[in-house]
Amino acid sequence: PPPGAGQEDAYYGFGVNVAKVPELGGDTVLNHSGGQDETRTFLILYPQGRLAVATMTNYEPFGGNAQRELAEQIFAIILDP
Repeated sequence: PPPGAGQEDAYYGFGVNVAKVPELGGDTVLNHSGGQDETRTFLILYPQGRLAVATMTNYEPFGGNAQRELAEQIFAIILDP
């Protein structure tokens, strides 16, 4: 799941998930997914860290989340090289 997913202090509104993430000292992380036929996108915003990761794919596996998994992996690598 995206950073902060499943947290009791996570919120969703206007298509954006907003969460305070304990692993980031309680900082706020926002994420949003989207797409259309045969494409998928995922965006992670970490304002306090001045970081944004966006993935766009023309890959649409049945029931898959490749774009989200890729964005989360990039996010983790950047924060902990």
